[in-house]
Amino acid sequence: MATTAKQKVRLFFLLLNLGGLYNFASRLKSYAFFIWLDRWLTRRNYARIVRRIRKYPPSRIIKVAFVVTETAKWKAQSLYDILKHSKDFEPFIVLSAPIDDVKYFGNDIKDKLEKDRIFYEGLGCRCVTNFVFQSGRPRPLREYSPDIVFFQDPRLSFEEDNVPETTKSALCCYIPYSLSLVGENRPYLVHPWFQQKMFMIFMPTCAQADSFATAVPKWQWSGEIEIAGHPMLDQFFIAKSKAKTDKSHVIYAPHFSFPLSNEKRPITLSSFLDNGLQILEYAECHPEFNWVFKPHPVLYKELVTTKTWAKEDVDKYYDRWAKIGTVAVQGDYIELFMESRAMITDCGSFLAEFPMTGQPLIHLVPDYQDFPTHPMFDKLLASFYTVHNLDEMYSAFEMVLERGEDPKKADRIKAVRELGLIGGKTSAERIMEKLQEVCGRSVVAR
Repeated sequence: MATTAKQKVRLFFLLLNLGGLYNFASRLKSYAFFIWLDRWLTRRNYARIVRRIRKYPPSRIIKVAFVVTETAKWKAQSLYDILKHSKDFEPFIVLSAPIDDVKYFGNDIKDKLEKDRIFYEGLGCRCVTNFVFQSGRPRPLREYSPDIVFFQDPRLSFEEDNVPETTKSALCCYIPYSLSLVGENRPYLVHPWFQQKMFMIFMPTCAQADSFATAVPKWQWSGEIEIAGHPMLDQFFIAKSKAKTDKSHVIYAPHFSFPLSNEKRPITLSSFLDNGLQILEYAECHPEFNWVFKPHPVLYKELVTTKTWAKEDVDKYYDRWAKIGTVAVQGDYIELFMESRAMITDCGSFLAEFPMTGQPLIHLVPDYQDFPTHPMFDKLLASFYTVHNLDEMYSAFEMVLERGEDPKKADRIKAVRELGLIGGKTSAERIMEKLQEVCGRSVVAR
């Protein structure tokens, strides 16, 4: 049968499409091979480093670096302390300056790093500054000869602290700074190119481990995941013995993730644009409470850089809080939590941390919130006083703050116990014992 011109054209495009599919499959195969090879090389590096550390004589101290970028995200003090007092480890802080911070702070970056140093040294930490002011770039971490490196924030560490290069000389570990309630993979939680390079990831909960496992196939991992709780929660054991019985602080802790007109955020939590001014005005009318304004550390910068508010208006807002109470921006806030009578917040991690105090939490939930939570936290969320608008907010303020009522307290305490976030060994003990096991040091029963 003779082939018509139209059939020839169709055959030509069919062959062209098949060729395109073949090329795509070839590229995909090459990409998969690159990932596999990268993982294999990283694992080989880690195996070599483990052998090196295990050959150390018992008298040699294992150096553990904590690379930090923001004091507000410092959640590993209990781990630092337990390592410092052990005979096997020598922890130290590496102060890093992300490129975004250098651009934002400009010439004030030196002052920012100096304040960070004072903060960590005040907690009993030894610090080094991983930043060369002349070049505006961080030093290679290998210059400090760490055996183990803990990173604080995957969004800021991969390129600037050169994680791939660090895997050649140290065991890279990660503890999420946020104790997240999110029940699905979101970009701010999972950073595959960072996390698949880690030797060990210490996840606070099964929910966060599930999110990572869903986003990053196991064949791409270079290390393993350990469910260890969160070192931040260890601080509640310490703070309970110091907490005052007269609890008068009321904390307002707004998140920064208000909706933007020109882009979609990974999550949208913040109701600040709906009620931030109203809460300040309420606080000004109620001086009987010791008010603490504890914004997310990014809120100020986000309001200014997105031009949502003018810088002068943001400054005035923060100044008004400073006149009637305290503006708290540092990371050591557990004692403050333990001395408070209530929290008003839309921050995700505080929803898991603050309930450890047993005090009521007023949860600000905007209609446009995009924050899918894991089912394991349903009972905990139900024990909060959830408000969706100003009328509900003022009603909750009247009941919880002014009348001091807390009808959901028993449910909240029960939910915390069922989650198992506190109990048995501390998170710091679990992590240190795992490090001792990996390094071939004897694990002392506690």
